[in-house]
Amino acid sequence: MDLTRAGHILGLLCSWPEQDWGIVDADTHRMEDSAAFHREHMDDFANRAARFYLGELVLESVNDALLSNRVTERSAQEAVQAILRRRSQEPTAALLAYWMNLDQMGDLEEQERWPVCRLLRAGLDGRTADEGPLNQSR
Repeated sequence: MDLTRAGHILGLLCSWPEQDWGIVDADTHRMEDSAAFHREHMDDFANRAARFYLGELVLESVNDALLSNRVTERSAQEAVQAILRRRSQEPTAALLAYWMNLDQMGDLEEQERWPVCRLLRAGLDGRTADEGPLNQSR
């Protein structure tokens, strides 16, 4: 499968090989659908870049949903788990290395722009939305 086909299945506007496909097509209303698609179809993508962009679609959708208060942290954490389950596989390891620290690259305003980072770190630490202060940076 390629991202153009995935985009059609998910009802997305942007098609591959658009740079930042996952960022451009992120949608707060489709966060759960994107995560479910990732869980069910990630192995259908032979192209490493396509797998990376599919992961970005999930993470950016989660981040946007958290910023707009369209989702509970528990629901967002469940979507993030779609990515974390594959953390030892490439390109997921590279994806996580990039996304986990976006909130550490700037000032407080920048930290607040990336709530998904805290969910990723909490998930890697084995915490859930109910078990710890996810809205505080490390």
